Amino acid sequence: MPSVSACPLCETSSAFELAYHKAGIPIYRCRGCGVGKAEPEQFDAAAYYDSSYFNGGRSDGYSDYVQARDVLHAQFRQDIALLKRLGAGSGHLVELGCAYGYFLDEAKASSYLVSGVELCEDAVKNCNARGLNDVHHGEVSKEALSQFSEADVVVLLDVIEHLPDPVASIEAAASTLKAGGLLLMTTGDFSSVVAKITGSNWRLMTPPQHLWFFTPKSLEALCDRMGLDLVHLDHPWKKVPIGLIAYQLLRYLSLRPSLPGWMHRVGIPVNLFDAMRLVFRKREAA
Repeated sequence: MPSVSACPLCETSSAFELAYHKAGIPIYRCRGCGVGKAEPEQFDAAAYYDSSYFNGGRSDGYSDYVQARDVLHAQFRQDIALLKRLGAGSGHLVELGCAYGYFLDEAKASSYLVSGVELCEDAVKNCNARGLNDVHHGEVSKEALSQFSEADVVVLLDVIEHLPDPVASIEAAASTLKAGGLLLMTTGDFSSVVAKITGSNWRLMTPPQHLWFFTPKSLEALCDRMGLDLVHLDHPWKKVPIGLIAYQLLRYLSLRPSLPGWMHRVGIPVNLFDAMRLVFRKREAA
């Protein structure tokens, strides 16, 4: 059984039922909001999310994050454009789990004042060496965010599913935001058709790295309690490096061959409609 019987997102009592086992790890689903929760016996995130996670050394990681930077920059420009359409075109932007800072590069070029937190020490050093001086090493927590001034925008891109306590993480993000500020998140959609059809073989069900499998309902319930209103939800097309696609496909065959560099630098549009982008706005004080 999961360590808690009530859902921490929608607060439904005795909510969890066993849905799957994956890699020997039980996956529970909330009957109320549909969120999935993995229960690994132990997992050392700090040891796992090192440079090897980004350079092809981990089966659930990236094939070559650094070589894919141009493809990633193009994708991140779309997210910046969305923030601007929603009225957050400048100000202080904080990214949680900022990796090598490519989103922050785009935000900085678009006139934001940028800050970040990242668990991978090599990535933080890389950011600092490129002039992203307000990127700090650490976990997503209130303590980590307390070193920053209030933010106009907080961003978590494919990060929240990795975090052991999403409630505390969203609470920390909400407390950092100014009234009227925006919280941008991307993550998998556990309620999607693809997730339902593929079950435990869903491409994003990779515990113990992914600990949570969210639905729009679950995140809206959680954020509502934190004073955040949903203002945008979509399942956007993404330009994905060919190398990452090949890397993930070969993972299912237990193969991890070396891929040529050009495959990481060329992206193609992909959409299985099982990954969602959500933007929440912090309510004005009553």
